[in-house]
Amino acid sequence: MAKDSENPITGVIFNITLPAILMSWLDDWTGCSPALALVVALMLPLGFGLRDFWRRQQCSLFSIIGLLNVVVTGGIGLWQLPKDWIAIKEATEPIILGAIVLASLKTSRPVLKMIFLQRSLFNVDAIEGILADKRSRASFDRLIRNGTWMLILSFLLSSVLNFVLARYFIHSETGTPAFNKEMGKLIFWGHPIILFPCTLVFIATLCYVVRGIQRLTGLEFAQIFSEPLSKEISGKD
Repeated sequence: MAKDSENPITGVIFNITLPAILMSWLDDWTGCSPALALVVALMLPLGFGLRDFWRRQQCSLFSIIGLLNVVVTGGIGLWQLPKDWIAIKEATEPIILGAIVLASLKTSRPVLKMIFLQRSLFNVDAIEGILADKRSRASFDRLIRNGTWMLILSFLLSSVLNFVLARYFIHSETGTPAFNKEMGKLIFWGHPIILFPCTLVFIATLCYVVRGIQRLTGLEFAQIFSEPLSKEISGKD
């Protein structure tokens, strides 16, 4: 049985805070080379991701891409590739994720549909039962398709912001202490700056789909969610 996911705060510490600190100051504290400081900093998110996979015995495609992102960042720094590759890498990752979400529309398991078929979150039996009775499956699939395009918009927005921030923060050549410090700033400031607008788009997408489900099924807002969440939303004991 897969274990519960990690505490989000722990993930932030090992994936963002500590790597940013080590990239910025490890070489100053210890006198080690910029390459070693970069490797040590990137080993934290890499090790954290592998540990989480070992504990849970499962790994999503999104997690795999995240781990590959760490490896590619290390490769650019250690092989001292041109600094412009950082901006390209930062912009490419959300494009890949968006392409995966788009490709899922051609399968029987679109990403957004799978979100709304999680019984721990949504009242799947009631939703699917009413959709079948009203013969609204095609309308629901169209709703999911439109919502997916909205979700893809968040990845495109992330790609643009990633590229702009990388160009703003990264000015020094790879393999230098200054490059590590700039990468630390990019990691530390990039996540919250990018996360806020992309989260707004994601929330707007979920609201759009939930309202569409209400329209198609006639269910009240709280009735769409699983029983524990429904009680929390409605404020009942």
